[in-house]
Amino acid sequence: MSMQSILPSEFETSDEVGAAVSAFLFDRIPFFDKKTGKYRMFTEEDTRAKIREFYDEDRYNEAEELLDSIDQFSSFNPEKEFREIKSKSFRLSTVQFVKAVKNAYDKNKSVADLLRTNIACNLLPKIDDFYQNPNIDDKRVFILEEIMNDWGKKKGRSPLKDGYSLDWNISYSENIEKYETFARYFVRKNFLENQVEDKKLLDTVLKYFDIQSGGIFDWGTNIKLKNEDDGLKLLLNHPLDYAFVHPGDSLENLEDFLSDIANQEYSRRELSDLFIFEEIPMLLDWVESIREGKGAEVQSEREKIGSDEDWGEVVRTSYRDFTIKRSLKIEDESLVWGDVPVKKGELKKEILNEILEDELKSLNIDEAKEEVEKALEEGDTKRAKKLNKKISIYNSVEYMSELLEKVILDGVSSQVVSLTMPKGVAGLVKTFDLETEDMVG
Repeated sequence: MSMQSILPSEFETSDEVGAAVSAFLFDRIPFFDKKTGKYRMFTEEDTRAKIREFYDEDRYNEAEELLDSIDQFSSFNPEKEFREIKSKSFRLSTVQFVKAVKNAYDKNKSVADLLRTNIACNLLPKIDDFYQNPNIDDKRVFILEEIMNDWGKKKGRSPLKDGYSLDWNISYSENIEKYETFARYFVRKNFLENQVEDKKLLDTVLKYFDIQSGGIFDWGTNIKLKNEDDGLKLLLNHPLDYAFVHPGDSLENLEDFLSDIANQEYSRRELSDLFIFEEIPMLLDWVESIREGKGAEVQSEREKIGSDEDWGEVVRTSYRDFTIKRSLKIEDESLVWGDVPVKKGELKKEILNEILEDELKSLNIDEAKEEVEKALEEGDTKRAKKLNKKISIYNSVEYMSELLEKVILDGVSSQVVSLTMPKGVAGLVKTFDLETEDMVG
C-alpha cells in the first residue's frame, strides 16, 4: 500500500486512534466532523480557514469543537498517549482461526501472542518506509517504531495445554422427550460395552434411571481445538448427567429399586460390580436384608450415608462424557474433520454413526413403520413394540446428531481473538488496514 493511498491530502477516517496516529505523523490536527461521521485532518492554516467558515455560517458549536481539538492536540504527549494499553478484538474466519491455533502450537505461543508477533512483523517494515517520506519528521517515526518494537518483543505465553474452547450460541426448541430417549439408549449401550454384561440386570437398574432435564439445551456441551502428538484435533464433548432412584425425592424409589434387585437371583458377587453398589456398598447389605425378610430399613440407616440434604448427591451416579475426537485439517481452504467435510449433513451422518449400534445404522424408518403395522395386523405386539423402540431410538439419536452438528458448525463459523496493545499500535493497524490473514501467518 502506497503512502498516498494511506494518507491522501483529504484523509478521512472514523477511527479515533487511527486519526491520532495519522495526525501525529503528518503534524496535523484531527477533527471529528459530525456531518460525515469521520475524522478530518487539518493543517494549522486549514483550521483557521475552517473556523472562519464556521463563523460565516453561524456554526459556533462546531467552531468550539474544532478549537477544543486544536487545544487538545497542542498538548498531546505521544510517548504517553500512544503507550496507553487498550484491548483490541479481531474476528477470524473459520479457516483463519484453525490456522492460528495450529501455528501457535507449532511456535509454542498462545494465539494472542501469535497475532501480536505477526502484527509487529507486518507493520515494522511499513513504519520503516515512513523514514523515506520527506513530509514526516524522523523523530515522530522513531517514537512509533520504538513502541511497536517494545510491544512485539514482549514475552508471551505458551499455548493452552487443554486446548482452545470454541464459542457457540444456538437457540432451538427443547425436546426433552427425545433427549431422554437418546440418553437412556447411550447410557445403556455404553454400560453394556464397558461394565454390565447382563442385559436383564442392567434393564432392571435403568427402570430407576432419571435423566436430568435440560441436557444439551442449557449447559455442558463444549467443543475445543486441542494439539496432540499426531496433530490438531477437534473434540466434541457432551456430559451426560443422570441419576438413579430419583435422588432428592422420597426414599420409596430406593426401596423399590432394592426390592426389585433382591427378587432376582443375582449373587452378592455379581451385584458388587454394578456401579451403584460400587459407589454405596451398604446397599448390598440392604438387598440381603430384604431377601432375609428383615426389610431394607433404609430410613433408620440413612444417617450412615448422609443427611437429607446430601442424600441425592450420594445416590447420583454420573457416567463418562459422550465424546468424539477427530483430526482437524485444512484442505483447499476448507475444514475436514477426520475424513468428513465440516458441512451440514456430513457431520450429522458422522455423529449418527458414532452413536448408533451396528444393527440400527442401516434402519430404514419408513420400512420399519410398515413392519410395525404388519406385526399389529398379525397380532404380534411384541415384535411391534420391539420395532417401535428401534424407531424411537433412531429418531432420538438423529435429533441429537443434528443438534451436535449445529454446535460444531456454529463453533467453527468464526472466532474472536482479543489482545492488548498500545494505542499507537492499534492506530497503525487501522491506518494500514492490516488484514486478519496476515495476522495468523
